[in-house]
Amino acid sequence: MLQRATLYNEKVIRPGAGESVKTRWLALLGAVSFCWFHSARATEPPQSSAVPTVAELAAEPVILDPSMAPNGHWIAARIVRGGQPSLALIDADGTDFPTRMITLAGDESVDWFQWAGAQRLVVGVSGPKTARLLAFDAATLKPIELGRSAEGFADRDLVYVDPVGRYLLLSVASGRSHLPSIYRIDLATGARVLSVKAQDGVGSWLADGAGVVRAGVATHGNRRWLVYRSLESERFRRAMLRGADAQDIEARTALLNLTRLGWGQNNPAFRQLFTTRFIPDAGSAEMKWFNDLQRVSTSSENAARLINAFSRVDVRPLLASVRVPTIVFHAEHDGVVPFDEGRLLAAGIPGARFVPLPSRNHLVLETEPAWTIFLRELGAFLGWTEQV
Repeated sequence: MLQRATLYNEKVIRPGAGESVKTRWLALLGAVSFCWFHSARATEPPQSSAVPTVAELAAEPVILDPSMAPNGHWIAARIVRGGQPSLALIDADGTDFPTRMITLAGDESVDWFQWAGAQRLVVGVSGPKTARLLAFDAATLKPIELGRSAEGFADRDLVYVDPVGRYLLLSVASGRSHLPSIYRIDLATGARVLSVKAQDGVGSWLADGAGVVRAGVATHGNRRWLVYRSLESERFRRAMLRGADAQDIEARTALLNLTRLGWGQNNPAFRQLFTTRFIPDAGSAEMKWFNDLQRVSTSSENAARLINAFSRVDVRPLLASVRVPTIVFHAEHDGVVPFDEGRLLAAGIPGARFVPLPSRNHLVLETEPAWTIFLRELGAFLGWTEQV
């Protein structure tokens, strides 16, 4: 690995004249991978030259999502070994690229991270029972807890991160409505102050470049509107109210026509259109299964009629009458049903619990982290006694 990296930069440690930042990145990551791999194996007995087993390959460290600090002094990366993601901080200015591991509690694993200025990292971690949002100082690695949640934190919850690293604005959904409020959190102390209260129907908030929450996007069925203010001292006002616009109608009409034309044909190209909407991260075998399922499950005309009927169903008047324990799961980047629709569904059912899943798939796959969260939360909701 080190030799491959040096093909891009023979000096590895310091770029010479005309060498780009990208060149040094390739060399640095190659060197770090080499050092981590061999330091992890330094105390192990010599291995035979036999082909490694699947278990042995799974135990090897993998570097994911490397990200350089704005000042170029540090590189943070998720390190996965034995299926457990942790976080490494690499000194990019050191002569031998010293690497420090960020210590977490118990069985916690790193879900994502983001730089907040040049000196701090904001890290989302999850454990068996709860998730935490943490801030780490790059020099000391001292952790500051910014929040806890049974439903987890996603990078999309960070509405704004101060480029200097002093504070962030965090979207927090709580209470019966499950609609988010915005909190300003000090990254040095963890102290939080309510910045924007939850507003009717608003499922996501937008901040400007100065860290002022200026707008929110609200939905209710097929109605969508925008709340907006010019200054932080002003109250929000409704700036736009509309139903399904011409573009929405055109897209739905095109989908219905494609369904009628292609669903019944023995041509996977048509059915692939629907498969990639429902499970974009699926493998070839899973996509083939879903393609075949569409073909044998119903006719093209029935499929089109079902899609049209589902788009017109409105259960909002019935939600308040639900009197049974309810849990609502929704993938955060669902390409079939907007994420905010799931949040609003849970908000309309008395006592319902809303669980966001970190996934792009409408049908969650067992190979992704969202599946583990789904099983854990469903098991707790149903009172399963066996460990899943």
